[in-house]
Amino acid sequence: RSAHEIEGPAGVGWLLQQLLTILRGQPRTEGLQADYQLALARLWQDILRCAGPAEQRAA
Repeated sequence: RSAHEIEGPAGVGWLLQQLLTILRGQPRTEGLQADYQLALARLWQDILRCAGPAEQRAA
């Protein structure tokens, strides 16, 4: 199994738990603040720009 198969579901589960906590009236965690999310999105855009287009490889 790849890291995406292992970490991906765990990350989705964590995010859903965080959203449930917010819906119950608890304060947001640092990682869910809008300014943090925008900075993270910009970082990923920069990384993808540097990495160039994706290439499909044979297994």
